[in-house]
Amino acid sequence: MGRTLHYDIYDDRKNYREAEREIRIAQELLIYRFTWTCEWPSLRHLDEHERRQREDESLFKFRHAPIASGFTKVADDEWNAVLITRYVTWLSRRLPTATVTLHDEGDYLTPGYQIRCGGAAELDRDSLAEREKYLVEHNRWHRLNEQGEAIEAFERGETHCAVPADEYADRREIVALGLTLEVLARMTLDEVADAIAFPWTTEGLGAA
Repeated sequence: MGRTLHYDIYDDRKNYREAEREIRIAQELLIYRFTWTCEWPSLRHLDEHERRQREDESLFKFRHAPIASGFTKVADDEWNAVLITRYVTWLSRRLPTATVTLHDEGDYLTPGYQIRCGGAAELDRDSLAEREKYLVEHNRWHRLNEQGEAIEAFERGETHCAVPADEYADRREIVALGLTLEVLARMTLDEVADAIAFPWTTEGLGAA
């Protein structure tokens, strides 16, 4: 299975239900308007059976099961990783009482376990501690050192990698910006994303 981004929403069921229609609209328009090379965004509400199963399987017995959960395989497509991160950040603004976890199996997020609360990026310290325990138990000292460096980078404000944009110049949503290759060569994917009109803005969805 290729590199995947996983995202879970922890919130009161009533709050999620009130925002669910807008969340569904945003997701459907993301799928329709943007280029996805492996899989689409797949956030969905979990029923009680699924939530109980998630709680039974969770490493964090003190953490209730999420209200909604999703994952998107992106392989080596960093543009898709950027899009999912923007979507998750908006979800956390649309649900200001929620904690939204985001795990990147690749290298876009620094480190790969983060949280979004009200749009702000935080470390997912529970997941990072669990991974540290695993790495120590299996003598993965190089990986442990990499995780420590990534945490330090995050604390310096480097929450994600700066990915050059010119490799993704053929994406239709980037082509639509009308930027030359020379301009794109000087930009990162996040700078391109800043210039993109996302559904929560164009459709007037909450907390845009």
